[in-house]
Amino acid sequence: MPQALSIVLLLLLGAISSQSKHTKPQFKGTIGAIIDSTSRAGKQEKLAIEMAVEDFSNSTGHKPLLHVRDSKGSPVQAAWDAEELIKEKKGQAIVGLRTWKEAAFVAEYGAKMQVPVVSFAALAPSLLTSERWPFLVRVVSSSQLQMKAVAAIVGSWKWTRVTIIYEDNNYGSAGSMASLICALKEVGSEVDYQSVFPPLQSLHNPTSSIQRELEKLKRKKFRIFIVHSTLSLSINLFTQAKLMGMMDKDYVWIATEPTMNHLHSLNASIISSMQGVVGIKTYFPQVARFSDFSIRFRRRFRSNYPDEDDSELGIFPLRAYDAVSSVLKALKRLQHRKKSTKPNDVWSPSMGRPLLNAILSSNFEGLSGHIQFEGTELVPGPAFQIVNVVERGYRELGFWSPNLGFSRTVDMKVKGASMEILGNVIWPGDPPYVPREWATGKPLKILVPGDSSYENIMSVKRTLNGTTIGGFSIKVFEMVRENLSYHLPFEFFTHHGTYDSMIQKLEQGYDAVVGDTAIIGDRLKYGEFTQPYSESGVRMVVAVKQQPEKAWIFLMPFTKELWALTVVLILYNGLILWLIEKQEGNDDLVGSFRHQIGVLVWLSFNTLFSMQGEKLRSNLSRMAMVVWLVVAFVLTSSYTASLSSMLTVRRLEPSVVDVEWLKQTKAVVGCDSYSFVRRYLEEVLHFDRDCIKPFDTGEEYPQALRTGQIKAAFLEVPYIKYLLAKNCKGFMTAGPTYEVGGSTLVADFSEAIVKLRENGKLRELENNLVGTYNCTSSESDNDENGSLSLDSFWVLFAITGATSTLALFIFLAGRSQNFANDPAYFVGIRIRALMMALAKHSRSGDDVMQGVHRPRYPEKAEQAQSSTPVKLRVFRRSNTFS
Repeated sequence: MPQALSIVLLLLLGAISSQSKHTKPQFKGTIGAIIDSTSRAGKQEKLAIEMAVEDFSNSTGHKPLLHVRDSKGSPVQAAWDAEELIKEKKGQAIVGLRTWKEAAFVAEYGAKMQVPVVSFAALAPSLLTSERWPFLVRVVSSSQLQMKAVAAIVGSWKWTRVTIIYEDNNYGSAGSMASLICALKEVGSEVDYQSVFPPLQSLHNPTSSIQRELEKLKRKKFRIFIVHSTLSLSINLFTQAKLMGMMDKDYVWIATEPTMNHLHSLNASIISSMQGVVGIKTYFPQVARFSDFSIRFRRRFRSNYPDEDDSELGIFPLRAYDAVSSVLKALKRLQHRKKSTKPNDVWSPSMGRPLLNAILSSNFEGLSGHIQFEGTELVPGPAFQIVNVVERGYRELGFWSPNLGFSRTVDMKVKGASMEILGNVIWPGDPPYVPREWATGKPLKILVPGDSSYENIMSVKRTLNGTTIGGFSIKVFEMVRENLSYHLPFEFFTHHGTYDSMIQKLEQGYDAVVGDTAIIGDRLKYGEFTQPYSESGVRMVVAVKQQPEKAWIFLMPFTKELWALTVVLILYNGLILWLIEKQEGNDDLVGSFRHQIGVLVWLSFNTLFSMQGEKLRSNLSRMAMVVWLVVAFVLTSSYTASLSSMLTVRRLEPSVVDVEWLKQTKAVVGCDSYSFVRRYLEEVLHFDRDCIKPFDTGEEYPQALRTGQIKAAFLEVPYIKYLLAKNCKGFMTAGPTYEVGGSTLVADFSEAIVKLRENGKLRELENNLVGTYNCTSSESDNDENGSLSLDSFWVLFAITGATSTLALFIFLAGRSQNFANDPAYFVGIRIRALMMALAKHSRSGDDVMQGVHRPRYPEKAEQAQSSTPVKLRVFRRSNTFS
């Protein structure tokens, strides 16, 4: 019996030992959470943390310990709670800490105790975080990328100057602002002013402090504000801005994530004060298990906080859930790697570093998106959401990605660099235009010159109903306003005096100058100029003198070369016709040598004016004549047209062409009274002051030039166009053109002017200005019609010369077969015989044609002359030509 009992006891002990050997080590996990129950986000985070622990326990069978403390937003209380959770509750990690000040206090203690601190704080430094607080882990992405998203919005609307309003929490605001300023510079924008607020709880009278700062901002000219602060400061800021009229037209407010992520939790009163605000909101994709979590969370939230709105979940509970999940997963992985873990092991500081590394190596799909860390910060999601506060809530405009820009959908199928792709934005006050940073809330004060010398370009007239301002410059201004993408309120103010003094008034509270103002160096220190909308420079206008008529003008239609070649060709064609027709027995070509020469010359020149076809017997002569008549017709027609033009067009030339001559002769010149040209004539062209006569209106110049009161007028090019369009008879320009000579409003106007020039509207407007007067420019009168040269007719001359030559060769070839054997010899003999006959006849004074034998009997001369021609026989060796 005792033996049996011992056997049973041994078996029981073996079974217990075997069961103990295969039992898993107990999961040792203790997490401390510090939340702020005074905020809706804190309440949501508390529930999410509890649900994360419960879900982990249900899925793994492990039951971690959770200790929650409420700091009520106090950094000191948060530090005390952290000390208790680490020392007394043996917390292996601390999660929570919504504000950055709380996170900084706890991170100091966590670094000392080597306990990982996982924070939800959005406003955090981007630099030196891991060096100062090595055990701090942030489940929010870096503010640098968020600042680039804000800068992309600014750059999209081409705002070049902005004002930043931010909260200085001494723990990271400077780093965030540095990132924002750099991002703004990349899109071509600058920070005009930085308005810095201390933490709201440190202000003795927050409302009064905010009002004073907003009053200062309201007096500034620029109206683009970027708000980067905690929710509490943002609420007070927008509430006071609404009361002060700064949430109205011409204002722009852009808010960052710390404010916009809370939109779903704000009441109707706060939303109404934020109408038109555009901002960045954290985007989280709704994963498959989001729906189940959302249902459970809302049911539980409604049960615990029945007075709170649960219509929208928001990003805060999702990130709290994922933060706790990352810590629990890290603890589980860490304990699985430590095979020697025993139930009674005690947590020691040496375990903090491995747990921190395990948390930072997290890589899983959470409720708020993909959970993965870069350094000690969460890797940013694929895109930021762009939202616009309207009516009772907000609307989702689209998304922004650092690599792809703006898009209406998160898949970035339709993307662009401009925010305009997202559709219409409702700005504060709901204006029908995009506000600009220079808007003042009041009309722009624009100066116009009241003493312009040219009413068609710039006119100011006083009537019973007030002052009427018009002219070419005002029409250009109106067209530019129509091409702007925003509304431009303005009010005109008339200035009487010089243009220089008018531009200097820009330093006295006026915003702009509109008129016929030239761009010169001295004026640039008072203001910036747009692109010029008309040709610039100064030229000289003088009276013209008519060129005297020339006695030999009838020779001017043709050049000397053309005249010479025409005469040569006429004689050449006449000679060929004479040779051919004489050998064909033409009765008109019989007579003395002098008679024959006269007939040859007459035949040559007569072909220019009449058709002699009925008297020509040879077809070869007719062929050469037809071609020559075509050339003669073209020559005579061209000559007649050119000579008519020269006789009817008056030749004009300037009375003065040299500025140096004007200065040397002390001639008086004119210029506009209120223009810079007078100073330019003295200082640059060095005219004597006494030789410069100013004129108040452009109508005085024509009479002064005609009477010789002034020898020349120096005017700006736009005025010259107007003056010559109205007085083109008797005046013209002379000498060279003397060349003379951005705020964001300047850039906008310049862009609009360029567009007007490209689409032709500016040219059309300028043509309407000078087209009012039915008068051609006198400059065209100075263009002389050049004489016709050989270049215009050489082809015709070549054709007729070749035709006549061909006719001659064919004729000679038909007269003898020897031409086929030796054409050159044949032609030479023929010409030689002809010349010998002419010489012989000239010496004897015979009346018979050259080369014809004298009749042996004088009484038969008359008969021979009246009958068929006597054939000539010339003997040379054995060859006979007849």
